[in-house]
Amino acid sequence: MKWTLGQLAKIQNFPYRFKETFLFKEHIHTIDDLIDIGECEVEGELYRIDYDTYRLELTIKVELVIACALTLNPVKYPMNIKVSEIYSTVDDKEYNLIDKNTIDLSEIVWTSIIIEKPIKVVSENARQILKERGINLDEDVSKYYDKSFHKTKD
Repeated sequence: MKWTLGQLAKIQNFPYRFKETFLFKEHIHTIDDLIDIGECEVEGELYRIDYDTYRLELTIKVELVIACALTLNPVKYPMNIKVSEIYSTVDDKEYNLIDKNTIDLSEIVWTSIIIEKPIKVVSENARQILKERGINLDEDVSKYYDKSFHKTKD
């Protein structure tokens, strides 16, 4: 969903409510630990602040499948994100600039998902899985530490 400035000017009743579903599967190859992404449901309201400035209030619901940081097994991670952004044709540091006379909702939603995606997730049973693989994270790792690479100043 995109709105051009011409389309925005024609909207008479604010807030303008909308509901949209996005599929971002083609975007996930750019994120290393993102295995899959479900349908992304977006509900929102568009407010006119003035003729050149608009505020978007969004609720984004999506389920990500992210690789566990310890086992690399898939972990389902549901997201429910609230976003409030102001867009304007006025080049002001407080606003997002309306690029190419268009507000592109899919770009806003994808960016919000990536910003809110956790850096890492760990499955609830990760330690048990690792133990079954013969890996004990509670082990003293100092025996694997090569002290010859660690030099201190005299």
